[in-house]
Parts: sequence; structure tokens; C-alpha cells
Amino acid sequence: MESDEDIKLRKQSLKPIQTKIPNGTSPPPPSPPPPSSSSSSSSSSSSSEEEYDICDEEESDKEEEMPLSPTSRLFQEPKLNLHVVSIIGLKSKIDPVDVKANLPDTLLKNYRFSSVLVEDEEDGIMKWVRTKVDLDKHVIIPEVDESARSTRTSGDKFIEDYVHDLTKTYLNDEMSRPLWDLHILDIKTSEAESTAILRVHHSLGDGISLMSVLLSCTRQTSDPKASPTLITNKSNTNRKSEIEKGGFATKLLLFLFGIWWFLRLFLNTTIDLLVVAVSMFLYPNKGLPKIKGRPGTTQRTSRRIVFKNVSLDDLKLVKNTLNTTINVVVVGATQAGLSMYYDRRYGLESKIDAEGQNEKENKDSNPKKLIRLRSVVIVSLASALFRRSSSSSSIAFSNLVGPLEEINFHGYSISYVASSTYGQPVELMVSFQSYMDKMSIVLSGDEDFFPELHELCDDITESLRRITNSVKEKEAVKEKDI
Repeated sequence: MESDEDIKLRKQSLKPIQTKIPNGTSPPPPSPPPPSSSSSSSSSSSSSEEEYDICDEEESDKEEEMPLSPTSRLFQEPKLNLHVVSIIGLKSKIDPVDVKANLPDTLLKNYRFSSVLVEDEEDGIMKWVRTKVDLDKHVIIPEVDESARSTRTSGDKFIEDYVHDLTKTYLNDEMSRPLWDLHILDIKTSEAESTAILRVHHSLGDGISLMSVLLSCTRQTSDPKASPTLITNKSNTNRKSEIEKGGFATKLLLFLFGIWWFLRLFLNTTIDLLVVAVSMFLYPNKGLPKIKGRPGTTQRTSRRIVFKNVSLDDLKLVKNTLNTTINVVVVGATQAGLSMYYDRRYGLESKIDAEGQNEKENKDSNPKKLIRLRSVVIVSLASALFRRSSSSSSIAFSNLVGPLEEINFHGYSISYVASSTYGQPVELMVSFQSYMDKMSIVLSGDEDFFPELHELCDDITESLRRITNSVKEKEAVKEKDI
């Protein structure tokens, strides 16, 4: 993992910031920030010389400081500099003044969203330290070309290009302020009347925690006083009540079952980790240059992020019919979509001669056979091992659960939420984000490797449609037989 010295080299802008008050004296006042320039679609930050006031009460130092977690340190490394981008479609035009007025009571209540990353002067440990947040530096209202307002389709293109420009910049290039920003775009798209783009450095939290932060800032549209609800496992509550009512024999059987379940879980996990290790270190990379990541690179490349919303009810239908999970369904649809994409891109369906000789050659060189979908749970892995796992994988994959009902941010109803990341050392990131009765399929790809990202997104959507139709046809046949 990167040492404190390595991290320190990338934080020269932290030098003017004091985290302690020597001998009870007051710290020197911060220099006034430079005049801010007008925001544009490709820039969301001001001069790197700006400073933030650190909370300077000595008796509250322990409350105002928090050391970096191992995961936060990992995501601060140059080779794994991840950012989360959430595209939020709104059902009405949003007022930026209203948003700024409400952020201090919602988003800024979260510790890391109102803290900067600094090095402690006494022990050299990197810490989150509370600061006064200047919302004018974090809430960006870019100018929108009139041509982008002509049609909703042109609005979609404008949002896509705007996000593409955002992926060219990195929040931790300016460590003198909290690592997030919010972009408000007053432009109509095919599925929203306006759009908000929340960009957060991944060191502020993982997907689940960041989703929790977002939900804490919202309320149910049907009940403005009620918080959003997520999918919960109701069987756990029922099982607990049954255990409490059961006798000694019931509890003994459940205890033995728990031991068997744990041993089975341990065995399966060990096997999965061994398979991951073998594929990571021993699987030949020959033939993978078009889809594998760049190992050990710090080169920054922009990402194209596209998404499409599909019916969550269709996914649930397939899940219930096959008695499986949503994860299995979306991974299957992704693999089928990638297969369709590479078949079409390399012309495997048309390059077949009468004798079938070319068919065999094309199948042998078919890159879809080299696609490896790998799912790994990371628990305090060394950064080198994590980077090796990422760079030797074909794609990265995530699935995030959202609220069950429509939510709003201080009266602004949300139409959809599509989240993805950039900064990872793989060329394709496939994300699934649920919200109400929708599932957003979000692709974040390097255009040098995936120049037809929209077509790949359509292929995954089409594969899901075919799977759903096949399940519906089988269910219809069963009903007729009955």
C-alpha cells in the first residue's frame, strides 16, 4: 500500500492549513480566496490556492478529526483514484439557491462531506478534519448552449458529453477542500426535466454508504416526513421470532445447522478465492489486449458514461421463476450482451464459408471466449493485490440497491438515479442501480477500447428482453397445461 510519504507528495496544497493550535494561540487567518471564474461544462474547480478554515477549537480536536480508513487510503492511490458519479434525473426544474440553502442541514451533516484531508503535524497521520464549506465552490451551475435545449435528445447528448468532460478532472488534485461537487443542469432530457450530477471521491465511502448519504438527504414523495425504505430480508425477523418461541431441541438443531452453514460458506469462499487467485496470476493474458486493464499505469483517460433504464419488474420475474437472485440475472444478461457485442463487432456471423473452415477459425479467435466475469469481496486486501485483480480482469461489475418508492430532495421529485465510477484500471465498468420500479444499466468505458458503448448498452438491454420473453413464454405454456 502506498506509504504516508507517497501520499504526502501529492498534497502540497495542504501546507498552509493548520490542524493544531500551538500554545493556545489563534492560527493565522486564511488568505482570501481568489475571485471565482464563471463555471463551464468542462471545469468545476477554482484555483488550487484557495484555503478552507479548519475548525480550530483545541478542546474539540478529537471530535473534529478522524484518521483515514484502510479503504480510504487505498482509493487515494494514484493507480486506483476512483470517483463516483451519480446522474440524478429530476421531474421538475430545480432552483440552485434552494439547494444551497438545504445542503448544510442534509449533505454537510455527513462528516466526510464537510472535511478536508490533511496530515497531522505531530504524528504525520493523514486525517479527515472538519472545515467550513464554501458551497459556491461545490455547487456548480454551468451554462447550457441553446442548441442543447432544442430537443430532449440533444439534452441527452449534452448531459453525456458533460459527464465525459468531468471524468477528465480529479477532485483530489485540490486537497484543500472537501472531495465532492454537485452540478445542476437546467436542461430537459428524454426522462427528466432537469439533471443533477453528484461527483464524489470514492475515499469518502463505498457504494452502500454513499447511497445511504444520498437517501438521508431525501424523503418519500408520498409522505414528506418519512425516510426512504430499502429492500430488507423479512424472513430474518420471522426466523428470529420462531427461534425465541422454540424449545431446547429447536435451538439445538438450529445451532447445528448454523455450524454446517458456516463450514459450507467457509469452504465455498476458500474455493472462490483460490479460483480468483489462479485466474489473476496464472491465466494467460494472450489475446486480451482489447478488453483487459492497463496494469501498473497512472495514465489518466476520460470515460464515456452511458445508461439505459429498464423494468425492475422484469428482472424480478426472471429471478422468481428461476429461483435465483437479481445479481445472477444481471450478470447473465451482461455476459449475453457482451457476447452479442463481440459477435457483431468482429463479424463472426457473416464470415462463414460453405465448408465451415472459417467458422472454426473465427470461433477459436473469438474474444468473447476470453471474457472473464469475476466477483470479489474486498476485505483489507493489499493495494498491490487489489490493483492486480483489477488490471487482470476483463471488466468490473457492481449492483446497488436503491429506494423502493419515489423520493424527493426538498420537494424536487427524482425520476431516476444512474451511478457509475471512473479512475479504475479497467476499460469497462458495468453498474446496475435500482430505483422504484426501474433498473438503470450504466456503462463507464474507455472509448479507445469500446468505441460503440451505446451499442453495447443496447445489447445488454436486448439480452435481458430475450431472457424475460423466454421466461414469460414458458410460464404461459405451464398455465395452459394446468
